[in-house]
Amino acid sequence: MNSSASNRGNNPAEEWDVAVVGLGPVGTTLAGLLGKRGLRVLGVDREKGIYQLPRAGHLDHTILRTLEELGCLDEAFGETIPNTGMRLLDGNGQLLAEIRAQKLTPSGLPASVHFHQPSLDRTLRACVEKMPSVEMRNSSELVGLETDDGITLHIRSGSETRQERARFVVGCDGAQSAVRALGDIRLNDFGFTESWVVIDLILKDRVDTLPDNTVFGADPARPYAAIELPGMRFRFEFMLLPGETPEQVTTKEAAERMISPWLQPTDIHRIERSVVYTFRGASADSWRKGRIMVAGDAAHLTPPFLGQGLCSGVRDVTNLAWKLDHVLRYGAPFELLDTYQIERDPHVTNVITTSIELGKMLCVLDPDIARERDRKMLESGAAPDKRVTFKLGELVPGPLVLSGGGMFMISPPIDGIPLDDLVGQHFLVLAREDSDLTASAEWWKKIGAKVATLAELPTADNALEKWMDRRNARIMVARPDRYVLAAGNSLEEITDQVRSLLASP
Repeated sequence: MNSSASNRGNNPAEEWDVAVVGLGPVGTTLAGLLGKRGLRVLGVDREKGIYQLPRAGHLDHTILRTLEELGCLDEAFGETIPNTGMRLLDGNGQLLAEIRAQKLTPSGLPASVHFHQPSLDRTLRACVEKMPSVEMRNSSELVGLETDDGITLHIRSGSETRQERARFVVGCDGAQSAVRALGDIRLNDFGFTESWVVIDLILKDRVDTLPDNTVFGADPARPYAAIELPGMRFRFEFMLLPGETPEQVTTKEAAERMISPWLQPTDIHRIERSVVYTFRGASADSWRKGRIMVAGDAAHLTPPFLGQGLCSGVRDVTNLAWKLDHVLRYGAPFELLDTYQIERDPHVTNVITTSIELGKMLCVLDPDIARERDRKMLESGAAPDKRVTFKLGELVPGPLVLSGGGMFMISPPIDGIPLDDLVGQHFLVLAREDSDLTASAEWWKKIGAKVATLAELPTADNALEKWMDRRNARIMVARPDRYVLAAGNSLEEITDQVRSLLASP
């Protein structure tokens, strides 16, 4: 670990571009996305090292796409197993509803996988620590922030407190975020709170009594979840019943009793952890105050019933990284950073509210209410995969989501190389023909965009041309985070709407 910059904060001329507080998967991803762009990044975390117990367990294709951008997808993917979807069962094991994994994704990557978080954290850390402009420090706790024309961070390590200077600070430091507290940013609660015990097991061998995909049991006797994880691991989650305490449900005996319908003690190599979490929904009132920003659990808390908590955090920093880059390298105005919350907050709110709806459906303890719920679902006439629905959704229209935009751009192979890899961390301006590329194309090149025609990006099945045909568009602009900014017929019109937001005049 590089420690050569320990006194850098004494000289404002040597300030960091961005300080990232919290080096879990969200913070480390942000450090990597910025470091790969050549920005000078300081990452700090109060823990001694990578947290060695599993927490999050699900990644969707949007996160795999970000890992691909960082250059560590192949290594990370080796530590995952496919997730085929989620089944909701009643107390008798009858299927009430299901959410199936997508068969196709815009990037061509798998729709959904389960992973082991310590393994992913080690892969991310190894990837980012190789970047020469990034320094990562553990056992370093943020204890103060002062803002002027930059930010002074007071960082305590052992008995010593040092100062560092940064142009921006991003708190990725979890539900108890120091950055959020020091920045006087409040959380708005969604009014859902339930306590569950999470039991992570390492098995001796695969057991036929376990489900082979994610199962939620809407059993009024005790709602539960059962989730297969990589490496002979399995996770059970059980709702605490009225009157139960964390101390009562986290003993070895309690764990063995709750999992007894599926496993015997002789099936278990080790109980890796048994801990009570209080699931809640909340979102920050402001995701940015001046030069201070929050992301991941520091910005929002999501009940885990859709497996979207970590995914939402990584989508936050994928959105934020390229915008910080344009402010720092291309002189874009600070107002560009306002689009971070404008775009991410509605997206996250959809995830939180849908997860809460599923949680309320699941966390029913009254047998009569549960029977009525089951009857309505089974007699609805809808197919099981239509009884509960979740769609990630597109970005809402806004300053950087114009007509024809908001969805993820496809990434077909071009001579065997994914389009994402060819574009890299840049905008893509794609035109049907050279005649569609007006003088504005030169401005896009000045801010690092890749500019091409369909003829320059041939695909075996004309995927890009068909994509533009469906939108009746001659021009498409995709953003560095792989979302489409606009699809239309005039590059001049698109450029005029975003020029002042993306670069200095």
